[in-house]
Amino acid sequence: MARIVVYSMGHRGDIYPYVPIARELARRGHEVRFVLPREFHPQLAGEPFACVHSGTDFGPLALDAHGAFLARWGKRMGGVMTMRLYFGKFTVPHLATVFETLDSELANAHLLIPIPRIRSSARCRASDAAFLGLSPIRTRCSSPRPTLLRPDCRTWASL
Repeated sequence: MARIVVYSMGHRGDIYPYVPIARELARRGHEVRFVLPREFHPQLAGEPFACVHSGTDFGPLALDAHGAFLARWGKRMGGVMTMRLYFGKFTVPHLATVFETLDSELANAHLLIPIPRIRSSARCRASDAAFLGLSPIRTRCSSPRPTLLRPDCRTWASL
């Protein structure tokens, strides 16, 4: 069976839609490793997949701690100031650890599933995955089932 890495960070809406997918893949006998912030590990402890700390604690509790900043800047100028918090505090200072974690998890993986929201930021990791001979998964929000790009990178299959 395959070793599958699901990579997500941040918001509940980035994590919870992928839990049933990871659960089903594990139920089918695949080894699934879900790379996500520590905050979600206790909530997912009963799942049949392993939770791995992503290297950043960018999650709802961390955002709640910055509620005053978000209340002040979250809607002004289209929320552009929130990027200072997201990237300046929760992402950029932790990139080395995040990349180390992903590199470690991808070393023996067969498939990478990055969530759509972070696909662009995970593109370099997906490129690394392709370099390592892995197939990053492509998902379409309108489709109830993700589609998988097979290792030959030419044909698609449903999971």
